[in-house]
Amino acid sequence: MFREIRKKTVILSRRKPFKKDAENLIHLIEKKNWIFFNMRLEGSNISMENIQAILSEEMVNLPLEDMMLFRNLEDLLDAMKGWAKEKAPLSRRMFGNIYSILSGSEPRIRKSSPTVIELSYVPMLSEDIEGKIDELISFSKEETFDFVKQAVDLHNMFIKIYPFDEFNQMVARAIMVYHLMTKEMPIGYIDIKEEEYNGVLSRELNRGYEESGLYTPVVKGTLEMLNIMDNLTMDYR
Repeated sequence: MFREIRKKTVILSRRKPFKKDAENLIHLIEKKNWIFFNMRLEGSNISMENIQAILSEEMVNLPLEDMMLFRNLEDLLDAMKGWAKEKAPLSRRMFGNIYSILSGSEPRIRKSSPTVIELSYVPMLSEDIEGKIDELISFSKEETFDFVKQAVDLHNMFIKIYPFDEFNQMVARAIMVYHLMTKEMPIGYIDIKEEEYNGVLSRELNRGYEESGLYTPVVKGTLEMLNIMDNLTMDYR
C-alpha cells in the first residue's frame, strides 16, 4: 500500500501547481480531517457536520472545552503548515511550541512517573527524558524508504517517552502528521476509534510489536486523501 502512495505522489507532483479552487478545497478537507480525528481520539462526540458548520461560521452547540480544543487544533495546524513551508526540523523547541498551542500555557516537563491509566503504562524516569528526546530527533533525520512507518514510529517513541504532564498523545500525533507534511504528504483521516487507539498504544508500550497497529490506518488515510486530490486535480491542464 505504501508503494501506491509513492506512485500517486509522482502523478500529483506533475500536476502542480494546482488550480486555486482545488487547492483551497484540499486545504479545507485536510483541516476537517485533522480536527475530526484528533477530537474523536480525545473523547469528543463532535461530528464532521459540526466541524463543517463551525468552519462555515455557523452556530454549533458544543461544550466549551470542545470549542477550545477545536480552535487550538486550528491554530496548531496553521503553525505546522508554516514550519513545513520553512522546512523546520523536529526539535525540542517545536515540541514545546506544540504543547503551548494546545494547552495555552508554557510546557511542563513531568517530574514523576505516574501511571497513564488509559494506556496501563508507567513512563520512564524523568531524568531519562532528555536523552530519549535527542534519540527521537536524530531518528527523524534518518532517510528511510517508508516515511509513513517512520512517522508512526516517531509518534510511538514520543508516547513512550511521555515527557509532558499532559497532552502527550496529541503532541505525538502532531509530530507524526508534521513529519508526513515535510514529505509533502496530505493530512488524511486516521480512521481509528479512541478505545482502539489506546489499545494499540498499550500493547506496543508494554509488549512491543515490529509493526505498529497505527500504521495501517495512517497509510489508508493518506492514500485516501491522495485519491481525493487526484480526483480534484484531474482537469489540471
